[in-house]
Amino acid sequence: MASLYRRGQVWWSKSYEAGKMVRTSMGTTDKAEARRKMRELASHPATSVVPIPSPSVTWDTAAADLLGYYQAYRTRNPVEAEARLKLVTKYWRGWKLSDIDAAAILGYVARLRQQGLAAATINLNLATLRRALRLAHEYGKLDKVPPIKMLRPADPRSGFFERADFEAVARALPDDLVLVARIGYTYGWRLRSEVLTLTKGKWTSRPGRFA
Repeated sequence: MASLYRRGQVWWSKSYEAGKMVRTSMGTTDKAEARRKMRELASHPATSVVPIPSPSVTWDTAAADLLGYYQAYRTRNPVEAEARLKLVTKYWRGWKLSDIDAAAILGYVARLRQQGLAAATINLNLATLRRALRLAHEYGKLDKVPPIKMLRPADPRSGFFERADFEAVARALPDDLVLVARIGYTYGWRLRSEVLTLTKGKWTSRPGRFA
């Protein structure tokens, strides 16, 4: 006899055929609808097989499902989630879910690396990709979720001077470089592109900026 259970937010049925457990996605988050589908399957035992996901389902469908999930359950800020999904969709738009495998994901990571994105940013994209694929699997639209490995975050920045250390260095600098160093240290500006490009002028009302 079949029974219902939830996998994420989607209802699945579980039964045994010839001593082997068979799990079938009901493709719905509504328990009453899942129970109706389970009874329908039970009335046709000869055709009670695990449905095969359509190979034509694309990333666009998975992205829409994930956004709808966030909007319904509020497990993530929908506005932030939509912005992240748009970034991920720039690469995966039109891709069939069945084609998003480990090799394709490796290519995606390589592309993001080429764009100069930090590991933490790439990991945010990969987390969104993984959540969308897992949800597609729960909805019966993807047969298997490919492995997605996160990148190792970059080491914390180091090498910042404490005030006493900076003053010791400043005393050893030529007079024409002391002002440059002090501006850069005080305001955290880049020496080459921000400090050295300054010209003489009056201060504006905005702290740290010349007119």
